[in-house]
Amino acid sequence: MRRNKVKIGIVDDDRRYLTSLAGTLELVNDFQVVFTEPRPTEALRRIAAIQPDIVIIDLAMPQKDGFTLLREIRADESLRRIKVLIHTIHADKEYIDESVVASRANGYMVKGATRDLVTGIRCIVNNDQDPYISAPGEFPIFDEENLAQLYNVKLSPALLNTARSMVKGHSYDEIASLMDRSKNTIDRNVSRLKERFGYDKTTFGVDFKVLLYLYLTKHKLHE
Repeated sequence: MRRNKVKIGIVDDDRRYLTSLAGTLELVNDFQVVFTEPRPTEALRRIAAIQPDIVIIDLAMPQKDGFTLLREIRADESLRRIKVLIHTIHADKEYIDESVVASRANGYMVKGATRDLVTGIRCIVNNDQDPYISAPGEFPIFDEENLAQLYNVKLSPALLNTARSMVKGHSYDEIASLMDRSKNTIDRNVSRLKERFGYDKTTFGVDFKVLLYLYLTKHKLHE
């Protein structure tokens, strides 16, 4: 069990929202807001100096957006242990793909639900593997229960390599070239992957690459 308070940094250019969110989180007994920063261009310096447990980052900010800041954090070896939660008004799957899959955020939440945010922070800080995703009306919350079936899937080397390439953002043509296989073979591999995972977008509500990323992360199968 964690004894120390969770040290939280918040980066959001909306000063009023920033103050409100910080005040709300400070009311949680095991949380400590160690800095708030409305200037995204100053955020990386403050994160490096203060070394919080988790940073909550907005996406749509002037001069430097949340995607850029997230990539800078992940590129700095001294900051990689810091958890990052994207907290935004955007619920589009393109944003979650870019944040969680491409840029390695630990979580993604749509603004508006403070109670869910508290839960999300705790889950992320206490969990080194599973991204926490909550976007009401668009995406489910990925927890251990509804991912149990996903994690138990076994993949052949060919399907595993296809999954890795998809998560990296390669097109089917590029995957075919990388694996020295025909595009028809890759199409079949993708269909088999979806069958193995029982993927149905009407049920999961997210891009298939997000589920593949979760699986690869859980089993430490990223290249």
